[in-house]
Amino acid sequence: MARKRISTGMDGCTNLPFLPPNEVASDGVATGLHGDLLVEIYPRASVVWEGTGTQLVAEGLIPDRFNWPVGAARTCWFDGRFESNLWRVRPPGMEGMRSTDAAQGDWWRLVRYQILPIRRLHDARLYARQCEIEHERWRNSAAGRRMRERHCASQCDAEFQIFKQALGIPA
Repeated sequence: MARKRISTGMDGCTNLPFLPPNEVASDGVATGLHGDLLVEIYPRASVVWEGTGTQLVAEGLIPDRFNWPVGAARTCWFDGRFESNLWRVRPPGMEGMRSTDAAQGDWWRLVRYQILPIRRLHDARLYARQCEIEHERWRNSAAGRRMRERHCASQCDAEFQIFKQALGIPA
């Protein structure tokens, strides 16, 4: 199963890697995300995958009879609903690698954009803002205040905290 680095939010500012990308093992070899298919999701905008060509094909992201780009070239294709762009990049943890070396490797970045008319893109951004406003309204409502009060009470309940600890749920 591939580890996934997931970004959320319109600007993609939240990165939650399962392992640090530049973690170094005791033998000095870089470990962490290298070798795993990486996925970054930008809601209502794009999805970015990074991995080997085999991984991208196995996920069904590459069309049949695909002509892979040579060297540092990029390729773009449309499948009716998405625009996809593919190019070689350095694998995670390979900061010192020259770009010519990356152009010969088998580590790819695929960015897929949903083809949206401008109006739908603006509607998606407006919808995200409306959701934020609705959530703030709920937080400031009587129901939101009751939820916060119950949460605070549960944090002070020693028996409940012991129960959570027995289940392995962090405090």
